Amino acid sequence: MGSLLYRDSPAFSHHSRIKPVAWSREVELQFYLLAPLLTAAFFSIRSKQIRRGALAAALIGAIAAQQLPGMDAMPWKATLAGQLHHFLAGFILADFYWFDWSKKPVRTRYLWDALAVAGLFAMPFSWSGELGKSLVFALALLAVLVAAFKGRLMRQLLQTPLLAVIGGMCYTIYLIHLPLMELLVRYTAQWSLPGGHLPNLAFQIALVVPLVLALSALFFLAFEKPFMHKNWMKNLFRSPVKPLKMSPALLKNLWVFLLVLPAAALRAQTASPIVLQSEALIVRPVDDLIAEALIKSPLLKAQGVRIEQKENETKLARRKWADYVLVNGNYQLGNNLIYDAIEVGGTNNAVLTDRSNTYYNIGAAIRLPFGDLWSRNVRVRVAAQETEIERLTHAQIELQVREAVIREYTQVQTWLNVIRVKTKEIENRSTTLEAAEKYFLEGALPLSEYNEAIARLSTLEESFEKAKGELMLHFFALKELTGASLEITEKQ
Repeated sequence: MGSLLYRDSPAFSHHSRIKPVAWSREVELQFYLLAPLLTAAFFSIRSKQIRRGALAAALIGAIAAQQLPGMDAMPWKATLAGQLHHFLAGFILADFYWFDWSKKPVRTRYLWDALAVAGLFAMPFSWSGELGKSLVFALALLAVLVAAFKGRLMRQLLQTPLLAVIGGMCYTIYLIHLPLMELLVRYTAQWSLPGGHLPNLAFQIALVVPLVLALSALFFLAFEKPFMHKNWMKNLFRSPVKPLKMSPALLKNLWVFLLVLPAAALRAQTASPIVLQSEALIVRPVDDLIAEALIKSPLLKAQGVRIEQKENETKLARRKWADYVLVNGNYQLGNNLIYDAIEVGGTNNAVLTDRSNTYYNIGAAIRLPFGDLWSRNVRVRVAAQETEIERLTHAQIELQVREAVIREYTQVQTWLNVIRVKTKEIENRSTTLEAAEKYFLEGALPLSEYNEAIARLSTLEESFEKAKGELMLHFFALKELTGASLEITEKQ
């Protein structure tokens, strides 16, 4: 009932269980109710400058108001209060178009095409509730909208027949693309190409997108276009299937397909690799993971360096005595030439003598600083104690690493078991839903009970996704602790 009346978000603080993307239609409906009042308020201002200034101020004020506590959470973010600035950007564009561009030929420029490209690039990165990013998103949105009218290439691109047709069917495509894609991918995911993610992504897009567009066109012609005419009610009673010229049997099958599609999409959401293989999955033994963590832990490596440093300081303290002893020596080798004058019987005789001399000198000195000698043993004991402290710190860090690995390992195993249990529950609920779907199509089961079966399965899937998130959180934490390639492997 909440989905039918477009009130899931404001009433229940969550998106529709049957069609989650319809949350934006709820916002749109709220805008339609307030649009006449907003139009009368702004366009009653005759001065263009003041009116456009008021629109810009209202846009900035709406973004600023969304920074208030609680505005970024459900239900406010999925209401007009959380999305008003997007509609005010449209008001600004309508102001310029109606009062300026529609009065004279629009001059197109490549500059607007460049701004549109920059805007399209900026929008995915600024889709956020933050003040600065929301302002950037609003400016980027305005640039793209203005380029649709004043950009040369952008204007030509949007005028191509294919894009015009797709734009005309945008409501239908938006509302049914998600369940259609989930249903189709359930079967196309079995086909894959070698080469990794990108080739397979392109392959799946080539398979699924044309089918989604074709089925959306069928739904558009059957369920949307007949209501776009002014006298749609009269035409509907005169010829319900005139737009497609379909037989009543075909139209009935389409209605049944539309009712069954959400349930099929819900079942498709349960198909994921970890669900299909969870019964055969284990994690590497905890002893191996602890050994990997102890070997590759940066803290333990740094502590090991500090221990080695303290051990070297202890050795230096023990060998300090060598600084107090000094031994030196020298060696000289040389030739001496001696001239002697000897007088014998009044006659002087000269004698020249050549001599080789070698000199050796060896010495030793001992310095006795009594203060250093007195405190030597104390310094050695202090250095040894510091080394012991570093060793104890190493043991404490090792214990912390072990505890962290065991804790994360336990969490991984716990969430694996939770996922296995929830997988069985989802399989049982899926079987129950298939039976309920069968009885519903046969008219033996009320719609309320069928919707209740869908809601139960949806609740299980939501809890399963949360469990999978917790598993991956602890799994990657364990991988960071071990510093090694941590893989979930199949049992042999």
